[in-house]
Amino acid sequence: MNATNEPMGNRFTYLKGEHSNSTILSFGFLYNFVGSCDIALVHRVQDVVQQDWFVEVVSKLDYDAILVMAHMHFSDGLVNVILDAIRAIAGSDMPVQFITGHSHIRAHQMMDEYSSSFEAGKYLDTVGFCSFPIKDRTASTANADAGVDTSGEQEATQPRFEHVFLDSNQQKLADVLHVDVLQTKGGMALTDKIHQTQEDMGLNRKIGCAAHEYRLNVPTSNPKSLFGLYIDKIIPTVLTNHSSELVFVQTTGALRYDLSKGTVLVDDVVIVSPFNDTVYNVSSNIQGQALLDALNIRLHKFASGSFMSSGWAIVTNGFDPSKMYTVYAPHFNAPDVRSRLETVTGKTLGPLQPLISNTTHVEVKTTHLWIDYIEQYWPCDGSADGASSSSWARFNIKQEAKPIVGGMLVGIALVGAWMYVKYTRKARLEYITVDATATEMEQPAETGDAEPNRIV
Repeated sequence: MNATNEPMGNRFTYLKGEHSNSTILSFGFLYNFVGSCDIALVHRVQDVVQQDWFVEVVSKLDYDAILVMAHMHFSDGLVNVILDAIRAIAGSDMPVQFITGHSHIRAHQMMDEYSSSFEAGKYLDTVGFCSFPIKDRTASTANADAGVDTSGEQEATQPRFEHVFLDSNQQKLADVLHVDVLQTKGGMALTDKIHQTQEDMGLNRKIGCAAHEYRLNVPTSNPKSLFGLYIDKIIPTVLTNHSSELVFVQTTGALRYDLSKGTVLVDDVVIVSPFNDTVYNVSSNIQGQALLDALNIRLHKFASGSFMSSGWAIVTNGFDPSKMYTVYAPHFNAPDVRSRLETVTGKTLGPLQPLISNTTHVEVKTTHLWIDYIEQYWPCDGSADGASSSSWARFNIKQEAKPIVGGMLVGIALVGAWMYVKYTRKARLEYITVDATATEMEQPAETGDAEPNRIV
């Protein structure tokens, strides 16, 4: 806590093995987060591992292995910072297992002979299992006291670090447990509750049909790219009307899951784009190069269309660094984008302006951009999806800010839409699977530079 400099929870704990009688020293670390609220203070990892409490706990050596729960990419440099600090105190042969997350991938790597880092997917699409060795403190101490050199034995006996990725669906888990059907009373009750909640919120409303699947981790030039669909079709058609004067920017964490082929429900769209952020006019008269500098994007040529780079999705109908643009961004990104632009330009920009629809008179929301596009362009009669012209722009945006009235109207509209529209269609709860064979070290389809195949 910022006011007291006291931790919000325990800095560490000991886990006791029920069968092995082993003791596991366990820590929890967050990456070097800088966006905390005023009441919280996040210490840098580099500083924490030098603090007295950490050194004291690791120095006790009253444990058989160390487990580090780390909210960071499996190969983040901070993982090495923690491991190096442990090695300096506990030695090179203390087993250390990192359970990582944050980058939403399946990944594993050996850090050294006695340490590994393991990351098991996202949003419960994966059940991750790992095992790691423990250090025999009794034998090590006895041998050391007797002057016995066990280095040769340690080299002959390699530590075993194992890991498995399991698809998080009923059939896979039933196979692992060697049962035909995996059902429990509690599980069935929860499923019924989920089904009823979907019906009550209107999530089972059918809005269109997808001609094929769309996936997150494929290049945007691929016809099955979810981000390609978003930045090349949905935003240009529904929001910016293919304007060459507007640029929409958003971080790539906005989209969360693949979209399956076939019938598309509101529930499917919420899974893909759950945040429903209000879209803001960040500022007008922003030079293209200033925007690139603000977002740390290197663009070496004129961009003929939308592109992704450095963790950002940039929607544009041709991007010229020397040209002036009006910049749009969703609520999650808008304050940061404005702050970055102010730093780069040296100017104080005006307040953020929520975009108000001329047709619905409510604030424009990111999730509803998907719903409106699919309802308009993805009929279930087998016709091709996609918009090839700019003749239809669903929201016809007003530029003035109407935050209070807009907020009230959008609340009324959302509640009415969810609770009024109900279908008698059988409720469904689909278990979306990932590949049976885990893909390790899978990375998002983007690079530090804008994608070459999207630059002219």
